[in-house]
Amino acid sequence: MITGCSGGDRPSWWTPDDRNESEDPHSCHMFNPQINKWYPLASLPFYDREFFSVVSAGDNIYLSEKWLSSCLTALPSCVDFGRDGDMRTERSPLPPNPLRASLPPSACDAGKDSESESSCEVIGHAAELLAVVRLPFIHPSYLLNIVDNEELIKSSEACRDLVNEAKRYHMLPHARQEMQTPRTRPRLSAGVAEVIVLVGGRQMIGMNQRTLTAVTCLNPQINKWYPLASLPFYDREFFSVVSAGDNIYLSGGMEAGVTLADVWCYMSLLDNWNLVSRMIVPRCRHNSLVYDGKIYTIGGLGLAGNVDHVERYDTIINQWETVAALPKPVHSAAATVCGGKIYVFGGVNEAGRAAGVLQSYVPQTNTWSFIESPMIDNKYAPAVTLNGFIFILGGAYARATTIYDPEKGNIKAGPNMNHSRQFCSAVVVDGKIYATGGIVSSEGPALGNMESYDPKSNTWTLLPNMPCPLFRHGCVVIKKYIQSG
Repeated sequence: MITGCSGGDRPSWWTPDDRNESEDPHSCHMFNPQINKWYPLASLPFYDREFFSVVSAGDNIYLSEKWLSSCLTALPSCVDFGRDGDMRTERSPLPPNPLRASLPPSACDAGKDSESESSCEVIGHAAELLAVVRLPFIHPSYLLNIVDNEELIKSSEACRDLVNEAKRYHMLPHARQEMQTPRTRPRLSAGVAEVIVLVGGRQMIGMNQRTLTAVTCLNPQINKWYPLASLPFYDREFFSVVSAGDNIYLSGGMEAGVTLADVWCYMSLLDNWNLVSRMIVPRCRHNSLVYDGKIYTIGGLGLAGNVDHVERYDTIINQWETVAALPKPVHSAAATVCGGKIYVFGGVNEAGRAAGVLQSYVPQTNTWSFIESPMIDNKYAPAVTLNGFIFILGGAYARATTIYDPEKGNIKAGPNMNHSRQFCSAVVVDGKIYATGGIVSSEGPALGNMESYDPKSNTWTLLPNMPCPLFRHGCVVIKKYIQSG
């Protein structure tokens, strides 16, 4: 590909037709050597820029340059060419040129007249500037050797906090899923949205129930639902669903009285489901979650009762392995990852009662520990992690929000949801918790609404209806290309 080729800079083999198409000095072209033909791409979105560097990563092209500011010596800015050849300005907390667009005019002019500006004003502007820079994605050596040693940053507590946030991102790769800030959340390309996906479940209208094969997704930014490829089987329930990357993995479940070990994968780019593997132990009513890029399936109900077996799946090499067993076999528990550990709350024990136990697993040492407590009595409830806390939502005849602090080991009650929800599902999107569907009691009714929890206001808010009332469904978050219209 040729970028920014103008006038006399064009190579000698450029054809007359190509020259007519490319009088724009910011043009970009690509060459197909198989058929010896050139094609135009989107032009560069700036003028009079030179001495930049271009590199490809995957099917994208990145253009980088050095930009000098009065606050930092050299910060990289990037332009991304998408897979279809369009120059993208990605939807993100950052504007297209983050180093300038979000700053007050005086901050942008600091380099022009820095001597006339007070040091206090410069320090304040430096913090504003760093708040819109994705420091966690800067190379660690540059972060430590250049940014961290900048005198202006050392003199500002707000700047140091932002740099420390970036350091934690590099030092704790296993905890990156929990680091949800504007500087760590992935940018979304044009047409790509972070969506909430509902997978299968049971529909209940009045006293009539039926198993669903429908898969739908919600774009919470515009509050619109879209259909996805349906499940490729019928009458399957009590499965577990988890997202890994932008794919969805559905494991186990029960169909026609048979407990299954199947693992199906929904491929977001292709919008289809494929049988990709089978677990070592068939199970249903189990938990699944992702830690360090691998899928863990935990406990559940097997062929001969409760299962203490735990296994993890490497999606890259398509292989399962057994890890340390649960100390207390449970099914229908609440499980999540927080601070480098896997937590399993409550569930149903072998006697069919609420287990009343908190079990935690350390992947690095492959060891479990547990504590028994009457305060942990949840079953049929999901758990999610937000801002370093674990939230257990609803459960049998409950609309309670239970909050666990892993650092202090404390359990406290949070604000009640608007409805009792058992067999509901929950996810975290953009710093809020979304609880979806569920059933009020074993006799119904099923819920066709959602509600969101905002930690800033510490309140739950009812949201517009889902496609239909449902429960025992899966719910995950992925990034998905959504066609407009």
